[in-house]
Formats: sequence, C-alpha cells, structure tokens
Amino acid sequence: MFKTARMQKFRAIFLQQAHDSVVARLHEAGVVQLKEISELEVARRAVREEVYELSSLLAKFREMQEFLGPSLKPVEVGELTYAQTLKEAKRLLARLEPRLGTLKAKSEELDKKRQELLAQMEVLENFREQRSGYESSRTRRGKYWGKKFLCRCLVRASEGF
Repeated sequence: MFKTARMQKFRAIFLQQAHDSVVARLHEAGVVQLKEISELEVARRAVREEVYELSSLLAKFREMQEFLGPSLKPVEVGELTYAQTLKEAKRLLARLEPRLGTLKAKSEELDKKRQELLAQMEVLENFREQRSGYESSRTRRGKYWGKKFLCRCLVRASEGF
C-alpha cells in the first residue's frame, strides 16, 4: 500500500504553447495534482496583493501620524492611479522614515532623562523632609544624634540612584 506524501503548493510559469504538453507529461508522471484557476481568481489575488501593499503603507503613515500628531494644514491631492499612489507613498516613506527614526530616538532619550530627573527630585524631596525633621530634633536630642540622623539620610539618598 502506498503512503501519501506531504503536499506542497507551487506555481509554474510556462509558455501558453507548451500548456497541453506540460500538463499531459506531469499527469503521466503522477507527481503532481493540478488545479486550474480562472482569470477571475487571478484578478482577485492581484487585487488582494495591491490592497495588502497599500494597507501596509497606510499603517506606516498612521504610525507616523500617531507619533507626530495631526497635521497642521490639510494638503489637497488630485486623483492618482494605483501605480502613482504606490510610487508617491514609497518616495515619501523613504524620505520621512530616517527623520522619524531620529526623532523617536531623541524622544526616548528625553523620556529617560526626564525619569532620571523625577527620581532625583523625589530623593531631594525626601531629603528635605528628613532635614526638616533633623532641624526640629536637633534641639531635643543633642548634637551627636543629629549628625547620626543626617548621615543616615545621606546614605538613603545615595542609595536612591
């Protein structure tokens, strides 16, 4: 008994003149299972590929818009063919993506710096609160205890970094 082999999909392109002989020989060899598709299916697949390509470009533009915010002034564009639209979109992306990458890197760097400054502000605020506690306790407990308390505050502040 024969075992079924794992099937794999492939496309073959050959001359229209050789169509009958190629199909006949492949059938005789028994190595492939052929399925003929209509022109309508070919056209649908081509449209799907075009739509997929345009939607991926649109997604990139939307991502840019989310990062940059809405445009300040709308631009009027005339009607374009698919090829013109694709060409113009790719040209714009090639021009804008490097600039956007630089802006994103700077934005991330600034966010990181901001977080560091906020952490430092928090440590300084804690130090100020503890210092005011030190000032009020200095008169009550003596000089030695106050120095010890201040040293502990400085150690805690340095651990915050």
